[in-house]
Amino acid sequence: MGVGAEQLRITDVEVLKRGGIGPVASLRSDACAVGHVGLPWILRPDLDRRYRDQRPSPAHCPPRERPMPGRIILLTGPPGAGKTTVAPLLCANAPGPLAVHLETDSFYRSIRKGWLAPWTPASHGQNQVVAAAMLATAVTYAQGGYEVITDGIITDWVRQVFIDGAREAGVALDFIVLIPDQPIAAERARVRTADPIPDYGPYLTLYGQFTAEDAAHAVDTGGLAPADLAAALREGIEKGRFALGR
Repeated sequence: MGVGAEQLRITDVEVLKRGGIGPVASLRSDACAVGHVGLPWILRPDLDRRYRDQRPSPAHCPPRERPMPGRIILLTGPPGAGKTTVAPLLCANAPGPLAVHLETDSFYRSIRKGWLAPWTPASHGQNQVVAAAMLATAVTYAQGGYEVITDGIITDWVRQVFIDGAREAGVALDFIVLIPDQPIAAERARVRTADPIPDYGPYLTLYGQFTAEDAAHAVDTGGLAPADLAAALREGIEKGRFALGR
């Protein structure tokens, strides 16, 4: 935002009342520019209450200031597929000026009390809440004009949550499954610095589920350097290869 709340003065409000372009008017322009996604209308507490609700509605934003809708890209695959490595590169090569790397694991790690291992039957209620939070976050970013690279283990039912939610929100959705050969995935998972997996055995069933995905959305990542993989994925995204639910 162009000005902090502490910088606002009564005279700024008077400028707004007269239709001027003081700092308050700048805040109004900024609110339009970011797409009106949960942006607070900040005024000093001592100002008249009637001016605290002057946050502009989308209808008041000039069309040229409304952001173009973004898209959500679900980037999934078994542990060791390279999701978290390539996601920032996809953000970097996004065609637009705005991109977000949304790590779904962080939604689970944020649970500080009552966390349940998400692969256990008892965790189903927790997982539904987490999936809803992921979707709401991704949709909010996308409606604000961001390309949202959503990186994590996206199972069938979570994918359907995103399909339904993106369709309802009018947001484009892509689905990419990264599949290296199993020994490559196991070795990558073993040596990675964050959450290494010394024994890949418990993940073999999950690996098999991803190998069964539709070939239209699957990409073999074993023989590609991360930068080359990101370039190949970007080409597929722009050609519509990975589109879902449209």
